[in-house]
Amino acid sequence: GWAIVENTPDEAGEDVRLSLVAGRPVGFTMDLYEPLFAARPEMPVPFMAGVRPKVYEGGGGQSPFTDQGEAADARYELRFRSLGPDASREREANKMQAGRAVLDYPSDWPSPTADDMTRYAARAQAAAGETGEVFQYTLSQPVSVGRQQSAMLPILSTPIDGRRVSIYNRSDLAEHPMRGVEVTNSSDLKLMAGPVSVFDGAAYAGDAQVGNVSTGEKRLIAYAVDLDVASTTKDDSTSTIQTIRIVRGMFELTNKSVNSVSYAFENADAKRGRTIIVEHPKLEGWELVGGAKPAETASGLYRFEVELPAKGKGQFGVRQERVDRQRIGIMDSYDWSTLVQFQRDGKLSQTVLDAVRKAYDMKRAVDEVQRRVDALQGERSTIMNDQGRIRQNMGGIDRTSDLYRRYVEKLSGQENRLEEIEREVEKAKAELDQKRNEFDRYVAGLNVE
Repeated sequence: GWAIVENTPDEAGEDVRLSLVAGRPVGFTMDLYEPLFAARPEMPVPFMAGVRPKVYEGGGGQSPFTDQGEAADARYELRFRSLGPDASREREANKMQAGRAVLDYPSDWPSPTADDMTRYAARAQAAAGETGEVFQYTLSQPVSVGRQQSAMLPILSTPIDGRRVSIYNRSDLAEHPMRGVEVTNSSDLKLMAGPVSVFDGAAYAGDAQVGNVSTGEKRLIAYAVDLDVASTTKDDSTSTIQTIRIVRGMFELTNKSVNSVSYAFENADAKRGRTIIVEHPKLEGWELVGGAKPAETASGLYRFEVELPAKGKGQFGVRQERVDRQRIGIMDSYDWSTLVQFQRDGKLSQTVLDAVRKAYDMKRAVDEVQRRVDALQGERSTIMNDQGRIRQNMGGIDRTSDLYRRYVEKLSGQENRLEEIEREVEKAKAELDQKRNEFDRYVAGLNVE
């Protein structure tokens, strides 16, 4: 682990005792030069450095070496360190031939071990330890950094535990998983957030990014696309009514929604199997049922593990369910034939169907009385319109004529009918109010399973 220190002022730092802090202490700047006035206070702007949330991120980073030549020299040096001091003469000959290019080593040379990598890394020059609520690295030797220059300082060098995995999240890459490592901070040091360069043996494998890792914590690191493994997914979502009952005069529908995703993987690597860690979204308010069990649960997702043999295939499915309840009016929801079908499918009991049938009968009785009231009121409107026409005609004819007498007789009969209609409407409205109240009381009191 390295720390980059920037000396941004115009003054060189000579033999500075330097401590580096890992954590999120509160920091701010305050203007102590300008005077403060009670009438016009100047408030400092609160500031808190944001942390970019990232579980893991692969590809596209910079090598820890300044250029490709330094990377080749580093891999070269690592090879000969693993062979021992006797290879110095052959080392110089190979170095002259390779120049600044990546070397091609004989196939029988041993690959460097983790201990070789650790011994080759720069020795840590900092003592680490807990200080209050933060983790502090204190450089053992004074540091000198010129004005507006930077220094790259090794602060930790220690092996940690890990295992090789492939990581699949179809929102990141649908066709292939990522090559990755599940690392466990088995050291007694806090690992700070930052970029990571990954080497497989002595070969550069890729770059990654990792967050803060406390002692004993695990993290996933993805550093390259695993092109040897092909991935396919299939979605299937359904929503069905499970049961219908009547609660306080309303249909209560129990609806079950199912979200299923099938994952399939095919490993084309004939030499090495794969441990696939599949990240699947955890739907809020949904329950994981049946099928595979997650190896762990992270924020907003499940992680499942799938073992693939060399040149092998594997698949599994994830099923999440959610049960919702909805209430709708019994008279303005389903027609009778639909309710009968629900009863045949076992979603609605015969008791509920009988209660709805009675409610339908009572509603039809209410509608019949309402139609009678509407018919009487329509007849009254027709008679009154006709009377207006007759009275207009009577104003222009002789009162002693036969037509005038006919108009008088017709108006008399219409007046008698209007009186009858008025009595019938009052009686019908009273009946309508009675039947409507009976219907409302019946529906409001319905609680049927």
